[in-house]
Amino acid sequence: MKIKVKFTEMIAKKYLNNNEKESNLTVEIEKNASINRLLDQIGIPASDRYSIMYTRNGKFMYNDKKLHDGDQIKIFPVLGGG
Repeated sequence: MKIKVKFTEMIAKKYLNNNEKESNLTVEIEKNASINRLLDQIGIPASDRYSIMYTRNGKFMYNDKKLHDGDQIKIFPVLGGG
């Protein structure tokens, strides 16, 4: 199945070596794959996943949820403040 992935600038620079403001990929992945499997395939190490968030089709999702063909995933850094 095909998943569209959008990266913010910070994530694209770190994991894709890309300096564009936003970067997009279409990733071919096996049916019923989870977001964790997608992140593995993209090359985002498990040790870095605490510092990123993601949405599926505009809604926040958990990493154990299954992806569906045509899903649009956005990956961005966790924002904090105080």
